[in-house]
Amino acid sequence: MVQFHQAALVYWVVALLCFSTFPVVRGQCPDVCACTGATDTVDCTGAGLDAVPSDVAPDTKILIMTSNYLSHLAPGSFAVYGELEMLILDDNFLATIPLDVLDNNLTKLTHLSLDGNPFSSISDGVFDNLAPLEELTIERTSLTTLAAGVFQGLTALKTLEMDENQFSELPPDLLIHIPQIEFLSLAGNQLMGLPDGIFANATELTHLDLRDNPWSCDCYFGWIGPFLQANPGVLFADEETVCLWPPSHRNTPISSVPSNESNCCATTLLEGPQNTTTLSERTLTLTCLIDGAPFPNVTWLKDDSVLEYSNRVHLELFNASLVFEDVLLEDAGEYQCRASNEEGSLVESGIATLIVNEVTCFDGVLSSHETDTDCGGIFCIPCNESQSCLLDGDCAGDLVCLYTHQLLSQLHYISPQNDMAYTCAQPAVPSQLLQELALSSLSIGAAGTSLLVEQLLGINYTHFALNMSQVQSTLHSLLAEQLEVPTTAISSVQVTTVERLSKPLLQVWVEIPKTKGGEEAHSNVVRQVDGGQLRATVRVTEDYSRYRVRMNF
Repeated sequence: MVQFHQAALVYWVVALLCFSTFPVVRGQCPDVCACTGATDTVDCTGAGLDAVPSDVAPDTKILIMTSNYLSHLAPGSFAVYGELEMLILDDNFLATIPLDVLDNNLTKLTHLSLDGNPFSSISDGVFDNLAPLEELTIERTSLTTLAAGVFQGLTALKTLEMDENQFSELPPDLLIHIPQIEFLSLAGNQLMGLPDGIFANATELTHLDLRDNPWSCDCYFGWIGPFLQANPGVLFADEETVCLWPPSHRNTPISSVPSNESNCCATTLLEGPQNTTTLSERTLTLTCLIDGAPFPNVTWLKDDSVLEYSNRVHLELFNASLVFEDVLLEDAGEYQCRASNEEGSLVESGIATLIVNEVTCFDGVLSSHETDTDCGGIFCIPCNESQSCLLDGDCAGDLVCLYTHQLLSQLHYISPQNDMAYTCAQPAVPSQLLQELALSSLSIGAAGTSLLVEQLLGINYTHFALNMSQVQSTLHSLLAEQLEVPTTAISSVQVTTVERLSKPLLQVWVEIPKTKGGEEAHSNVVRQVDGGQLRATVRVTEDYSRYRVRMNF
């Protein structure tokens, strides 16, 4: 009996404490969080949490859970936080919000931020119990649309920020339940248009941000111009909010496009795909050019079946052409482009055949694991001296790819489009010489000149006092050989070095008189520059008597 009375006494003492007017004892700050104002603000940013800490004080007013690992919120997760005014759940892993998470105990919550979560949808009713909420941000998510009643119950909402989502369409009744909305931002989405009347109930709207959307200013979106003109100053960054389609209105501010039925037209096919042969592991585009407003719905068929798009095989915005980011052998087949819009009937292209060949040592194309030629069979071993080549990289060791009668390698770049026969050979001067000079810290003086000549000509000069004129004289002969003209067609060659970005730049000046031979030399310079055969930055100028050619190596 004594034990009973003792238990009863404890019960009543606890009850009196709970319901007395004594001040509430504040909780402690969680170890992994930072707190201010005792526990008024609890900041758990980047704390590596997968749930709200159990020791967050019930009287917390601001709770920040940014950059954690929240992937699921249990029912009633915030039920004990009746004093909460601001809740920030940015940059977590929440794919959804259960209906019973934001319950009716959050009677003081005015700010909710859900940015940077991988939401694919938000259900109707999620925000029904948040009548006091004044500011809601849902940015940088995977949302493509919203249900019409998702904001039902948010009768006090004044600010709604939904930038940088994936919205491609929004329901016409989206704002009907938030008549007090003043600030609405939909920047950086994929919206081509908005339904007429979406702002009809938003009579308090003073700030509207619609930038960075691919607006299609056709007749179905023609209402936006008159609406904005009737509400001047509402649209933020008017001049930056422009049409992307149709081409006749591209880069025109959406506020300037008149409501006009002529802004719509039926789909027409301008160009269809062609038969194509390609290699695997390449990027490829099958062309389908169309016109029409609104921009037509585009479907590609492969072997008579509708093709499903992916990150690898996709369409680009306002473009019906099919893009392959990485062609696979199984992409081979017959392709057809079809398109239609609300203004006319379906149009379709002819059928194009795509042939995909596997990348091998025998494909004649340079890739990351092989050379251009087949000297090494399936192992793509670099080619030895006298074997055929297309690029210097085909050749083993210090060999370079040269036309049979060419003298200079570093003044001669082999174009893959050139049909002449090239073979791997010993270069007249060391390969990559000019690149090495550009990277070296060589200062041209007496000793430097000797070293320069030794490297350029492969001759061991032992006298440091060698005159630069000998270098220039030798280059004179070599350049004449390169340009296929007599030495008399080149009046002078000057070699200098220029300090550029702390690295020496080899500069060769060539003067060519306007004689018969000089005109031929000039033509050969132009031809070799256009053909990519001079491995240098070349500039050609002229006056009444001569051409001046500057080559930077």
